[in-house]
Amino acid sequence: MLALDSPVWAQLSTAYGSAEEVPQQLALLAQQYNQQQAEELYEELLHQDTLYTATLAAVPHLLSIAARFEDTSAMMSIYIDCGMIAAEYEIDQNPRIDSHLDPSLYHDIEQAYCQAVQNMNLLHDRILPILSGPTIDPLEKQYVLAAWMAYHGYQNVARLLFHYPEGEEYPAICPHCSKEWYIWPPDEHNQQTSWIVYPDDPVTSDNKYGRMIQPNRDSNTADPECTDLERIDPELAELSVRAGEFGLMDLQQRIPYLAGEVICPHCQEKGNVWKGILEHCI
Repeated sequence: MLALDSPVWAQLSTAYGSAEEVPQQLALLAQQYNQQQAEELYEELLHQDTLYTATLAAVPHLLSIAARFEDTSAMMSIYIDCGMIAAEYEIDQNPRIDSHLDPSLYHDIEQAYCQAVQNMNLLHDRILPILSGPTIDPLEKQYVLAAWMAYHGYQNVARLLFHYPEGEEYPAICPHCSKEWYIWPPDEHNQQTSWIVYPDDPVTSDNKYGRMIQPNRDSNTADPECTDLERIDPELAELSVRAGEFGLMDLQQRIPYLAGEVICPHCQEKGNVWKGILEHCI
């Protein structure tokens, strides 16, 4: 990984410009982890879901810091935050290479980042047992799952969990007519029993034109042999398995609707919900 005293840091970029101050920030966190200082650093490294050259250079240091800590809260915080970075990383697409940076230097930085992510199993074994504790908040558990999915290459579902952690609604686009969908969960007050796709935001418009999603019941399982869900998307199949292992039953019960089909309220064509979500926001 890039040494903290390397002059190359001054050639790297963050959301706010040069990364020349990043080594000092990393060194301070290595001495004593401070959540506020960490958040300030992450704001530079991951801004509006955008990665920078300094982001990839910093991740190996952050994961090294986490591996040395006995403080489980700090370790989990780094695990989740670096998971957010891993969720947005796509080789050859992001981040944009600075024009003045030697491509061979960037290649070395990227290789160190990829190796650090591959070594995340060193933290997996320490973090996963913590999740069985009675004091772990389900939302935090879901963030850990999102990070786990990102580290294992399931970027689409990782981004879904990070961007919409509450699972209260999802935006999508009809795969046929490209018009917007507003996907909402069942509402006891309206006696809904299924997730609904609305043509307009039901908060600000008449919601009587919503269409019920036909869930993919075969996906409501933690069975890795579920070939139907594999056919729709292997990432959703893996998410279903891992949600069960993490004890996130609400999330697991949501997956049949994410994998389901619906008649578009705009064009009346049947479309796959997951494909619509991918086209809109992932």
